[in-house]
Amino acid sequence: MLKQSEPKFKSDSDIIYFKNNAWKSKKMAKFYHKEVEHVFFYNVTANIFIDNIKKDSYVLDVGAGTGRLSFLLADNGCRVLSCDISKEMLSYIDNNKGKRNIEILESPANVIPIEDGKFDAVVSMDFMLHFPDWKKLLKEQARLCKNGGVIMFNFLSSDNTDFLKNNRKNAEVTSNYFAVNYAPFANEKQIEDVANNFGLKVEALYPYNFFTSNSMFGCNLTKKQVDEFTKYFIEAIKDDKVMNFVKYFEEYIVRNLPISTSVTMIIKLRKY
Repeated sequence: MLKQSEPKFKSDSDIIYFKNNAWKSKKMAKFYHKEVEHVFFYNVTANIFIDNIKKDSYVLDVGAGTGRLSFLLADNGCRVLSCDISKEMLSYIDNNKGKRNIEILESPANVIPIEDGKFDAVVSMDFMLHFPDWKKLLKEQARLCKNGGVIMFNFLSSDNTDFLKNNRKNAEVTSNYFAVNYAPFANEKQIEDVANNFGLKVEALYPYNFFTSNSMFGCNLTKKQVDEFTKYFIEAIKDDKVMNFVKYFEEYIVRNLPISTSVTMIIKLRKY
């Protein structure tokens, strides 16, 4: 997950305003495309989406950024509408999509000007976990999804961070250390309750990215140690042999463990 230095926010509305405007410039769009993780996404995270989104689906990618998820799904046979509030982000997608079946839409995510039930799937990556009003965003996604369709996004597990709260051995490490201070968290029951309110059912919860920002071992480390390990891990997975091991471990072990296993999870909802 991309980490940025964030200001101190006084209210949820301040957070929302900041996040809606932080990436609108051409400079920040270039920075995002360069800095957002690629190796882990395309080897691990991407497969969770591919395994759950059928080919030939019409997919809405909310908060599409510079298009890593949009490109992935289009390459897998989907028709994609990439939606983002940043014109510069969308310009990158439009200029680099080639012959991929991708269209772009500049729009805020809370009110998207499209009729109900238009999409077979609605997806997002590193988006929902940035907003304290994520429930409102999910309600809009549920409106746009067809009955029987799928909604997928990554989020932060309070089941994992509760482990940190209860077991931390270093006062320097707080419950908010592993995610920026505005990020919302949820446990399995909270996700189920929110989903049910919008005519959605939890079909799967996939923990992933076990080796970074994990409270299960982070509670025993200092902030400096966590930072050093994370930096080492990011460099190590550039080696194909290391990445192959991580990919195998994530797919066959982590994906089948409880969501408390990792601070990050991918949520799969079905509209009924």
